[in-house]
Amino acid sequence: MAARSREGYARDPGKAADEQRKYRAENKVKVQLSASVYRERNKEQISEYGRTYNKVNSARLSAISKENYARNPEKYLSAAKKWAQENPDKVLAKGRRWGKANPDKLLAKCARRRARLASTPWANKKEIAEIFSTARKMAKLQGVAIEVDHIFPLHGATCSGLHVAANLQPIAAAENRSKKNKLPGQFAELLWDPTGPDVYHSPTQ
Repeated sequence: MAARSREGYARDPGKAADEQRKYRAENKVKVQLSASVYRERNKEQISEYGRTYNKVNSARLSAISKENYARNPEKYLSAAKKWAQENPDKVLAKGRRWGKANPDKLLAKCARRRARLASTPWANKKEIAEIFSTARKMAKLQGVAIEVDHIFPLHGATCSGLHVAANLQPIAAAENRSKKNKLPGQFAELLWDPTGPDVYHSPTQ
């Protein structure tokens, strides 16, 4: 039967396509059941095919996605929001995979999100970028995790600082976790000196 179907399609593709559409329309339940059984029996094969296809056609799929979004952004965002609400576990798993594969981008994204409410139009983005760059260099030099801390926290209990260069300092990640949202006077403030023998130190050292 499969051979005859291929022969018929080769002779008259248009007629074969019309017959297939007609069959599907007249046998919806049967077609859906057959497809469901096939997917269940071939999960790994289908998943592998999808991953390979997406990888090979990533540029084209990205372009199509951007075109669809440009034509109707509200519809696109609404569908994405609905899918995310219906699939929270998949969203969480996808976010974890992305974060594991892109740790630097994840840290920057989190910093931008935290800083959004504290941003100012006069903030010098170049100076801020240089501080983050310095933190990465310090991490390589010291062999420890370094983060960019807000000296006055963005969401302090009594007062809050801004996401500006003057309020940023690279410090050890462990120290940043301990500091949390404490003000400088409530925690031993860490200083950094890229030109000195130590890339960071406390005033008591």
